Amino acid sequence: MARESKKQRAVSMDRLSSLPDELLLHILSFLDATEVFMTSFLCERWRYLWTKLPILHFDSRYFPRDNLFLNFVQHFLFRRGDSTIVSDLSFVNHRQNHMRSFYFFVEGIMNYVKPLGIQSLRISADIETQAISQLFDCQSLQSLKLERIITSLDALDFTALKKLNLVCCKFTCYTENSLNPFKGCSNLKSLTLDSCTFICGILERLEISAPELTDLSILWMKHNGNLDGGCVIVLSTPKLKTFTYDYSDLYEFSIMVDLPLMHEVHVDVSTRCGCFDRSEVGSLKSAKQLFNLLKAMGNAKFFTLTERTISVLSVLPLQFQLPAPFPELKTLKALIRKRRTSINLLSVKLIAFLMAGNCEFGGVRMEYQEKEYRDNHSI
Repeated sequence: MARESKKQRAVSMDRLSSLPDELLLHILSFLDATEVFMTSFLCERWRYLWTKLPILHFDSRYFPRDNLFLNFVQHFLFRRGDSTIVSDLSFVNHRQNHMRSFYFFVEGIMNYVKPLGIQSLRISADIETQAISQLFDCQSLQSLKLERIITSLDALDFTALKKLNLVCCKFTCYTENSLNPFKGCSNLKSLTLDSCTFICGILERLEISAPELTDLSILWMKHNGNLDGGCVIVLSTPKLKTFTYDYSDLYEFSIMVDLPLMHEVHVDVSTRCGCFDRSEVGSLKSAKQLFNLLKAMGNAKFFTLTERTISVLSVLPLQFQLPAPFPELKTLKALIRKRRTSINLLSVKLIAFLMAGNCEFGGVRMEYQEKEYRDNHSI
């Protein structure tokens, strides 16, 4: 049986090896670089196949020590040469690292992007660096994800970038009380701010100015550091179509331009943090802030409210600032927690208020909210 099993494995390997390079490279693109490199020992057919891979993923979890991880990445990149275009590069370090050589290495990774024409880059490393600026004029880079990066740059001027995802990043511009970090991203279409911190003096104004932006997600934005409840978030995004505001504290929202293309909005505000004032005055203030956010998105046709968001809004008197904020609304989705089977009368009245005077309104969809954002949130 053992011989037959070994023979079957050999036959399976022969069948796999007979596939064209394009298909084998597509399969290898789902693996980490360590696993890809190990395929070079299978047989002569696989010996140099890894050098042609256009998608590279490096992850420190496969190495017991940092120096082994860095040595492998350097060896891998040196051995593969630059004959094959790298379209997608991912470098993830899961440890908190204070090695001086590691900082220079990450900066070297950023320098590696330009000559190879890399289109998608992910860097996850707990370091402070200004080397991000080396990527500003990289014309090939279309998608960038930065995680746990600390920088004192007050602007990210990626001229060609179309998609930017910032996760647990920290901006430390101590002399500023107004920040417009994306004003130089003239081609940016998608922006995600997830658990980011802005420490810029007493920040009074955070402006998101991007003329081509169509998709904006603000996740887990809390009243902490210098981005307290007094900060005003200004949207200068005339082409915005979708907006997600998930498990975040409430801020004052203002729009510098109309949002005529706004299509779909999802709002789930946080009410568990200590900054949420449950007194009558505090609750009314929060409700008004949320209402102003809805007004800023007034042209939306599809809107999703969680039960938590509806409970904040329900504090408002129904006659507050008529007419209703959604004249174009077609469908309203209400997400309720699974342990609840219905929403209260005030919430029903609120929903009726939101769709008041809109003859094209299609109806309300009730769905269960399976998981809290807290459960899904990970780096």
